[in-house]
Amino acid sequence: MTKYIETKVSLMWLLSGFMSIMGLLGVGVWNVAAANAQIDRIAESVARLENQIDARDGRIDRLALEIQTNKSMNEVQNARIQNIEEQLKATRAFVGVKP
Repeated sequence: MTKYIETKVSLMWLLSGFMSIMGLLGVGVWNVAAANAQIDRIAESVARLENQIDARDGRIDRLALEIQTNKSMNEVQNARIQNIEEQLKATRAFVGVKP
């Protein structure tokens, strides 16, 4: 003869188990939402940093162009000064003035 064991589970135990599972699911959903919010904040920070880097790169490019322009102007001015000095030497030599 086979005996069947009937397990009787109380309603309170079933309800408490169900509430525990639902509580754990709620905590899990809460943690996922918090993680998503943190990811959104990080993405905003990254976008802000990218904008700052782009602005900085633009300023660096403008400064590099300004430096190149200044170098070109210096070369032209040095050539003019050298030309004027040569003309002055030639004029003094012609007039007979000693430097």
